[in-house]
Amino acid sequence: MNGGEFMVRVRRKEVVAAALPVQEHWLPLSNLDLLLPAVDVSVFFCYKIDIPHGTDVNDEEEYFRGFGSMVRALKRGMAEALVSYYAFGGEVVSNSVGEAELLCNNRGVDFMEAQADVWLDDLNFYNPDLSIEGKLVPKKKNGVLSVQSDRAQMSWAEIAQSKLLSVIPSFRRSLLNPRRPSFYHPSLDDMYVPISSLPPPNPPHPGADHLIGRLYYVNSEQLTLLQTLASGSSGGIRRTTKLESLSAFPWKMVAKSVDIMENADKKTCKMGIVVDGRGRLSSGDDDKTALMATYFRNVLSIPFGEKLIGELTNQPLSWVADEVHEYPKGAVTKEHILGLID
Repeated sequence: MNGGEFMVRVRRKEVVAAALPVQEHWLPLSNLDLLLPAVDVSVFFCYKIDIPHGTDVNDEEEYFRGFGSMVRALKRGMAEALVSYYAFGGEVVSNSVGEAELLCNNRGVDFMEAQADVWLDDLNFYNPDLSIEGKLVPKKKNGVLSVQSDRAQMSWAEIAQSKLLSVIPSFRRSLLNPRRPSFYHPSLDDMYVPISSLPPPNPPHPGADHLIGRLYYVNSEQLTLLQTLASGSSGGIRRTTKLESLSAFPWKMVAKSVDIMENADKKTCKMGIVVDGRGRLSSGDDDKTALMATYFRNVLSIPFGEKLIGELTNQPLSWVADEVHEYPKGAVTKEHILGLID
């Protein structure tokens, strides 16, 4: 078994709506929301089922009794959480100009109970596209959020444990309004282009580039070694950070995997790093920091570096790490985030 060949049987499907009525309204996306590609992000949690002490772990009846108890807590917690996080219970729709908006109508969240005939130890976590996506994490067909509860549990932590919410989310789009007059640095033209300026997409063909997901486990000894190797060319002046080291290594490895292709030396390979702009917009202001901490939208930028494949494969890891150090610099400023909004 390669960790992806297993069956998942959906035992029950239902829709969980907010525990209290929600006034139907439209929630427009911010400019930063509209800049990011429309992709679904999957999150996969594993929790141990609480079985009474002394129970036979192979007692399936007791096992499912514990599973059912957790599922009931999950659904109760979700219904209560959707009162504050009402956007998750809505639908993504298009407005009059074709932009995505959220219709907050308390449609609810698709909730599925399922059973997988595989142990967690046998899952192929390296390739989540094969083992998790579409199996332990369902494909979203409607609404904003879709949940599947398997023997590995997902918990709405605080509410499911009958605790008060520690953070009340804010959906105030005005926090990210454009400036008047608007201004952005010309360098942003290297990150984004109008969709209307692109040629019509070609139909996909075998071997075409596609998005894949991989998970890696790096222990502390390996990370220390990477950091040492990546700090080689700085001459002791600057020690490469863990993030720079861990970003430089896959950039170099991906370039090596492409290097066997024809004319690979003329191609480029890009590396992007997600930057959280909340702290940049706060600028040390305590009130603004508190507001941005609860703002429930995207406040992100994804600056990227681009190098020839030949450079990435032939240069040492320390050279690649220096490039990683340089290219996000312009994206960690308040002016960069404000420019993206404008």
